[in-house]
Amino acid sequence: MRKDPTSEKTYLEAIKLIENSLNIKIEKVALFNISKQELENLIPLKQKSLLNFINGLYYSQNDTIYIIDGNEENLQTFIHEILHSNSIFHYFNSPRWIREGLTKTVTENILKKQGLPIERDYYLQKEKNFWHNGQEEFVAGIR
Repeated sequence: MRKDPTSEKTYLEAIKLIENSLNIKIEKVALFNISKQELENLIPLKQKSLLNFINGLYYSQNDTIYIIDGNEENLQTFIHEILHSNSIFHYFNSPRWIREGLTKTVTENILKKQGLPIERDYYLQKEKNFWHNGQEEFVAGIR
């Protein structure tokens, strides 16, 4: 784990975008860059199948955002993780589909307002799997 100046800059830019778009004040949390290998030690075993799709992670146990190496300028990832860290739909009191679905929607809304691109491939594939394979299998697979 390490601090990265590019990530710090993107983090501050993302906070500004969120605050201006939603007219709210964002509480800053710790921010570190991390390799995928280091991340494997942080996430629960049942979620390791998602490791290839993770660009960042808000880890509620220590109130820290981890950005995966190579995503230092990925504004969408920063906005998404910052929203998790400041959300009332917190990890302790909300099912994953609410946390991820609402955070994804607000993230895309903020980016759209700014005319910025939205990466959708991962989420679209998961949504297709949800409808094609049945909701229970999908939800069980991402817990």
